[in-house]
Amino acid sequence: MISAPHARPALCALFAMLGLLVAAPALAAPTYRVEAHLEGDELRVETIIDDFDAEGEVRLWFYTDRVGAVPDAMNQQTARWVFPREIDLAPVRIERVEVDGSETPHTRLAGQGVRSRDVAGTDVVVTVGDGARQLRIVHRQRVPERFGRFGRVGERFTLAGPWYPLLLEGHDGFRVLGDHHVRFCTDETLDFADGGWVEREGCVERQLRGTFLPVMASEGYRRYAVEHATIISHRGLYREPEDRGGLTGLRDLGRARVIDSIEGVVRSVRQTLRAARVPLRGQPTVVLVPSRTELAAIAGDVVVVSDRIYELFPLEQIRALHDRALSRALFRWHLRDRSDGLEGPGDAPWADDLRAVLLTDLDLQRRHGEVLTPRELLGWAAFNPVIDQLLYAPQVAFSDTLFGVVDEPDAFRDDPARARYPFIRGRRLLEHARDRLSERELNRWSYALLRMQRPARTALARIAPEAPLADWLRAPTMPVNYRLGEVTTERRDDGAYVHRIEIVREGAARHEPVEVLVQARRGERATATWDGEGERGVVEVVTQRRRRSVVIDPRGRLPESAEVADGHPLRDNTDTLRFRPPIIQNFNVAFSTEGNFIGLIDLALRRRYDLENTLALNLNTGPRSRGGSLRYSRSFGRKRDTNSRVASFTSGIFADRLRSNFFSSGSDADNAGAWRTGFFLRATYNDQRYFIDPRAGFLVSGGIRGALVREDDGTRRYTITPSVRANVTVPIGLRTALVMVGAAAYVVGDPIATQLPGLAGRFGLRGYQTDELIGRGAGFAVAELRFTPTAFSDLSWNLAQVEWLREVQLAVFAGAGGVLDRRDSAELPYGIEAGAGVRLHIDHGGVQPGLVVIDAAFPLVRRGSSRPPVTFFFAFEQYL
Repeated sequence: MISAPHARPALCALFAMLGLLVAAPALAAPTYRVEAHLEGDELRVETIIDDFDAEGEVRLWFYTDRVGAVPDAMNQQTARWVFPREIDLAPVRIERVEVDGSETPHTRLAGQGVRSRDVAGTDVVVTVGDGARQLRIVHRQRVPERFGRFGRVGERFTLAGPWYPLLLEGHDGFRVLGDHHVRFCTDETLDFADGGWVEREGCVERQLRGTFLPVMASEGYRRYAVEHATIISHRGLYREPEDRGGLTGLRDLGRARVIDSIEGVVRSVRQTLRAARVPLRGQPTVVLVPSRTELAAIAGDVVVVSDRIYELFPLEQIRALHDRALSRALFRWHLRDRSDGLEGPGDAPWADDLRAVLLTDLDLQRRHGEVLTPRELLGWAAFNPVIDQLLYAPQVAFSDTLFGVVDEPDAFRDDPARARYPFIRGRRLLEHARDRLSERELNRWSYALLRMQRPARTALARIAPEAPLADWLRAPTMPVNYRLGEVTTERRDDGAYVHRIEIVREGAARHEPVEVLVQARRGERATATWDGEGERGVVEVVTQRRRRSVVIDPRGRLPESAEVADGHPLRDNTDTLRFRPPIIQNFNVAFSTEGNFIGLIDLALRRRYDLENTLALNLNTGPRSRGGSLRYSRSFGRKRDTNSRVASFTSGIFADRLRSNFFSSGSDADNAGAWRTGFFLRATYNDQRYFIDPRAGFLVSGGIRGALVREDDGTRRYTITPSVRANVTVPIGLRTALVMVGAAAYVVGDPIATQLPGLAGRFGLRGYQTDELIGRGAGFAVAELRFTPTAFSDLSWNLAQVEWLREVQLAVFAGAGGVLDRRDSAELPYGIEAGAGVRLHIDHGGVQPGLVVIDAAFPLVRRGSSRPPVTFFFAFEQYL
């Protein structure tokens, strides 16, 4: 992102410098003639390529063969962003390859490393003779159930990546230009998204000059004509009434304003292009597609956006994140002809995106006067655990787009321009240039990119010959971590302080300038820059006052790798970590039909980027007691994500009020009220990554609690309670998991009834009442099967723009347990239960996942009891 000290003068100067763009010259290109037939979900494609100039070996790229492999980047959380149901693989089947009418052998090469098949698809190598003029390839491929550029969801077919083979220039880039003549036939009655299609006897035909011709088809597409654009969606979209008079003109505040929001961004983009005196291409077609990894992009001659765009809480700071992504795609669309005619196939992707990023920042500067990072936009709400997780380890779709400040990893690389090689993206390249170029050189290069008829590489070489463009372009494949080394301070005779600061680079040999900030007392600040040569360097900084802190890369401009760093990659960038705002680490409310209310709030105090140390305050109320605790946790082991580690040791103290009359069948002594104080120690191992709905992983926690109880009559009691709890989650496909939980506890000493462990409760045997089946010792085991029906796996139910229901998950469970030295009146010392439940997966504010749980549990063994035959629970977290 553009930082405040640099944004305004640089961008204002660029506005002043921009002039009129001239049209790009046309280049010679091959001709693609494609005949395709879709029958059900089976696609047969015949591709004829004419006018290619090659001899020896020719490479054809089958981008869509990427769906024949499971994405390496997919995990238990991101699986929801790739497959609507279960894993669905659909490899390409090549039936025939001909050169000038004669069948020719071919070789298939699946990629390796950065060109792995799951992102890059497959290359087909064909040997052609001197003077060959035509290639003919026939292949079949099923369109899989999959989100993204090649797949189907229900009756929506998205072919927004190269779905027929393309000629390659070199190994890393496909030929930029081509004349594409496509005839697409289907046995189904489908609408096609692009208004340029012409129906002809059940088939549609279209021609395009560009990279490839996309196809989006669905039952019942709806088209919305807005100012300067056309929006196409498979579902109806809300549009604000034009006439605001009377009740019919009132805005529906409970519906997302997708049409009006897109129209506003289209208008703003056009205004920025005019202000920069960059010619407009015309009016784009914006198509909503079922994508969960790309929020907004271009495909051929259309702009594709996720059908979840603007499904956000209607707060300007949050919606601005979606505005930026759409603006960037629209700028790329307007600049497409220029890039196609100017840049080579290896440079076009990064140069095209760089121009779009420049214009996006100009657009933000023009409208708001500054360009803010996501942290600056959302930092005011960092006390919220949702926002805290977003800022430190986001678990949301489109996290690269929404929260990538400089780096945009793009793990799935759906964009065909990035599929073969993870070239640097425009945002990161701009920041590299800003760090190495002078302000004058940066403005001149920006001017050349947007005004002059000159390739980006050539322009940079003329303006700044020493700029290491080759290193910048390789940067995404060179992960590093910077850390603060030795820091020493000496006081000179004149009273000033000289600070010698060592910077260490771990990982790849990525040479780039590294800024160092020294903050001294009374707000004094001084900076120096290490040139980045070698594995470590030392800089000197002089301040007039004593040093308070040292920070490497204070503006967060250098992407650092969590894989290289031991902890959070920014943890070792400073010698003084500031505290975050107190985080509401856990807030839980649960109700049961026996009249019990369970409430909990857990406030954690942590330093920024510190994965090891947490100080927390817990306040809770339940059927047994109400009180609180203060604890300290020390985490260790490998990282679960960039906000936590897998293991921890916790110690703390607690105090609570034990409720009277808890034990309905006990004596007066058992039901006496009391105050309890004590300590606890606990060790935990938890490798479950997706905290809302783990699909795999293991958790075990064991501890001991010591307590002093003082009853209301003055009697004192002492107890020690060891306990253990464990669960393992076994995945059964992507939408089903089996969770097995076991727990045991035993009280040593002289407890009253309220202190005794029991089998019942929200995290025990849910079918029994809280004061039922309790004793000096208790243990149980529960198995729960969670599964999501197909019809409820990918929802978009808007609940007043505050929550979005995404998935309805069902659960069935059964459990059994027993007690030792029981104190209740049950005739049997054991319990057996069965039950079922519903889990409603929601997105809070449209950006952070949450959960609502409703369980109904039935006790299967119970004698001589008048208790209810079923217990219901309403809660906000899974049974773990």
